[in-house]
Amino acid sequence: MHPGRDPDSDHAECQLETGIYTVFWNDMLQRFNATSKILQNPKLDLNSAVAAIKSLQVFVESKRDSFKEYEKEGIDKSGTTEYVRKRERRRNVRLNPLEQCCHAPDCQELT
Repeated sequence: MHPGRDPDSDHAECQLETGIYTVFWNDMLQRFNATSKILQNPKLDLNSAVAAIKSLQVFVESKRDSFKEYEKEGIDKSGTTEYVRKRERRRNVRLNPLEQCCHAPDCQELT
C-alpha cells in the first residue's frame, strides 16, 4: 500500500496470481496454525495428536483439486481476470567465474 492513497485503489492494481496466492496461503497458514496450537497443548494425548496431523494431511490433499475455487476468489480479490502473460527473468551474472576465484593469494590456503 502506498502512503496517501486509497487502500481500495491498490486492491484493483493487484495481479490475479497474487490474489490466488493470497487466498490459498491464507487458508493453508490458518489451518497449519490451528493444528500447531493443538499440538502445543501440554495435556494433549497421543491419539488426539495423530488425529490432528491426519486431519491436516486430509485438508492439504483436498486443496489439490480446489484451484477453480481459489481462482474465483483470486479474481474477487485482485479485481482482474487476466493472468500476467510474460514474466521477465533476470539472469544471475557473475563478474568472476567460480574457477577464477581461487587464483587469489588469500584463497590458496583453502585448496
